Amino acid sequence: MRKRVRVPGVLFAFFALVAVLLVWAVQKPAPLQTPTAEQFRQAFPGDARRVLETGPSFVLYALDPHPFVREKEAFHGFGVWGKTRVTDPNERAVLLAALYDGVARSDQTMAACFNPRHGVRVTQNKRTLDLVICFECRQFAVYDGGKKTLAATSGTPRAVFDRVLDQAGVRRFPR
Repeated sequence: MRKRVRVPGVLFAFFALVAVLLVWAVQKPAPLQTPTAEQFRQAFPGDARRVLETGPSFVLYALDPHPFVREKEAFHGFGVWGKTRVTDPNERAVLLAALYDGVARSDQTMAACFNPRHGVRVTQNKRTLDLVICFECRQFAVYDGGKKTLAATSGTPRAVFDRVLDQAGVRRFPR
């Protein structure tokens, strides 16, 4: 006598296993990517990358995405909700790795909007380098002296930037 296998039970087990594997695969973070030399050159002209990585003062900003709002402090026309000085070199490296990963993952399309919620200011000697970043619109502006450059990014770095602000107790503009 042959034993009967219940097909619905086998199918249920199969689909349950597939669902578990999919959830595991989605939760596993993708490895960080590094931009090509050309992507670095386009996003960070001149020696802007070196200044970002080595400037002694590194400040992360939480911005109001609506321009010309009248907060007490403004950052390139956007109100400042809060800021934190990043002094831990490892935390700075994590922020920059996330930013570089966003540049590498970018498909070079930028939305027509610009609603930045993040900013970075790095100073080195008498030089100031500012980034005004909109992960939602997949772009950021690099201000180096009197020059402004636009660059493309993906939205993936946002979570890292938000986490650093949250851990520092910095109030962020609501989504």
